[in-house]
Amino acid sequence: MKITRKQFNRYEGCRLSGATNMYDLRNVKLLTGLNDEQIIEIMENYSKYKEELEEENSKIKQAGESLRVDIRGIQ
Repeated sequence: MKITRKQFNRYEGCRLSGATNMYDLRNVKLLTGLNDEQIIEIMENYSKYKEELEEENSKIKQAGESLRVDIRGIQ
């Protein structure tokens, strides 16, 4: 199963909010809209998904900075 950025962000938002114990799947499901399988997949592979998203965010940030430099050169 592959977890999307949106699904991970929903899980992470719930986790960071402190609204519930993340092992209380019933509450996590209600707060995130994720199903049991998705929640367990994220829990079991949290570090992997966190790292993948950080790498992706870094690439997006670098692309944005590069674009900003290119635009400044046009003026």
